[in-house]
Amino acid sequence: EPLEPEPDMDTAAREEKQLCRRLRKDLLHLSIPTALLIVLSVCDGLGFVPAVWQELDVLRGAVMGAGLLVSILLARPVWLEALEKLRARHIGCEAACAVVCAVCLAHCVFASIAGGPLPYAACASALLWASEYGLLLMSESRWESFRLADLGGAPPYVVSVTAAGACKQRGSLAGFYRTTVRPGPAERWQVILTPLLLTAATVLTGVVCVGGGKMNQVLWVWSAILSATVPLSLPLTGTLPLRRLSRHLARSGSAAAGYQGARAVSTSKRMVLTDSDLFPPGTVELNGLKIYGEEIGKVVSYAATAAQAAGSQLTPLFDQLLASEGGTHLHLEDLRFYEDGGIGGTIRGESVTMGSAYFMKKHHVSLPRDLKLKAGVFLAVDGQLIAIFAIKYQPSRNVEWALRAMRRNRITPVLATRNANITPALLKRKFRLDARPLYPDISTRLALSELTEGRGRPHAIIYRDGLMAFAETVIGSRRMRRAVRDGTVLSWLGGLSGLLLAYYFTSVGAFAALSALNFLCFLLLWLLTVLLLAGLVRHY
Repeated sequence: EPLEPEPDMDTAAREEKQLCRRLRKDLLHLSIPTALLIVLSVCDGLGFVPAVWQELDVLRGAVMGAGLLVSILLARPVWLEALEKLRARHIGCEAACAVVCAVCLAHCVFASIAGGPLPYAACASALLWASEYGLLLMSESRWESFRLADLGGAPPYVVSVTAAGACKQRGSLAGFYRTTVRPGPAERWQVILTPLLLTAATVLTGVVCVGGGKMNQVLWVWSAILSATVPLSLPLTGTLPLRRLSRHLARSGSAAAGYQGARAVSTSKRMVLTDSDLFPPGTVELNGLKIYGEEIGKVVSYAATAAQAAGSQLTPLFDQLLASEGGTHLHLEDLRFYEDGGIGGTIRGESVTMGSAYFMKKHHVSLPRDLKLKAGVFLAVDGQLIAIFAIKYQPSRNVEWALRAMRRNRITPVLATRNANITPALLKRKFRLDARPLYPDISTRLALSELTEGRGRPHAIIYRDGLMAFAETVIGSRRMRRAVRDGTVLSWLGGLSGLLLAYYFTSVGAFAALSALNFLCFLLLWLLTVLLLAGLVRHY
């Protein structure tokens, strides 16, 4: 499909950076009246207030109302976001903040005249603060992604999604911006459930006031039910886990394209791994060479030619040996890949085969009886063994960590290896771990290895080589997606339970249970679950 034009990454990063600065400044200003209102509510609930505070209703209502009014005036980004969503006919948590703040402010005015319980201005101001903090977290996540995408033009690798699983391919930024700014499920569920809960809170307020004869307390009942219905965790369920993921991935040189990019990466429970992912450059060495009845120049030329034609990971080793012997690459015809771990072709009219010991035995090539080599490359010409190359594979700690993390998170490696020696048995022997990889047939492995050289849609970008950054991106995205899902469910459960509890206590007139301090504790306990879930994003 044709892609819509995207802004330049440098422009997008600078705009998000400026937005982050404004939001941080506004949030700092908003924190002052919010903290004062919370302190007053706590002191009132614990009785640490002077007698004049308890006696003068006008003082309590006026102070709480003034503090809430200042918070409303300082929460300009929240109101702009609410207006933008309302233009799109969406009612989110920002619109819910507007309703809660308006009702609580009206209750403050009424309480300063007629008296009554302490208004819930602290709850409304805390909800404003959480909403603006959620906007800041989203902006910081996007700025982190755009800033990383702007480093040196196109990134070396991107993570795309294929039928075989998450795949690391060549870098491209086409579509990265659009995927990053797409809304996640937390925001979509707000559009659906927020109007329902606000309507339910208003209807239950009418039931309590009309059915219970409490029309003189309608503002108190309405503000109590609304304050308990809209949880503090609502603006943070989608933004806080995403911010934790973006900060963690930035340290490893990676970035996910928002929630939608992370979701696409984590949907598949498989990762396509190549030779260089499992054994990066520097971990594979030539440990020895034994020649049978041929000149070393011919042996090295044939081996280097076959490795280069097959796209083997061992090509640099053979090329180095070829340069030291003064040989040259030859022309290989009729290249063939065999299922049992080897390649074949024709060089200067001679039939050349190269592969593992098992491959040579299957093709009736005689091997030395005292052979104890576990990882080697065997070269034969016209059915006669002419050379044995001893290959040493050194396990990397980063690769071992990545394989163990994949095993703990139930992600299956799919081997797209061209080297016949890199098998599940070699991985188990070298890394002392049964990663339980999928080892498809040779045609599938070749197709997958060629797929890694293509360009796919950038659901995530990676600037570092090796398996560790790839694994952190996929596993972290999966954990973030789970945290958003569980946090969203718990947040709405908290809102529903608050709605029912507030309705019950207001209907029976339980003034002691409906204190502002109890409301703050209730909201903070539900917020704690979201904070704990977001903290698990960084632990693999």
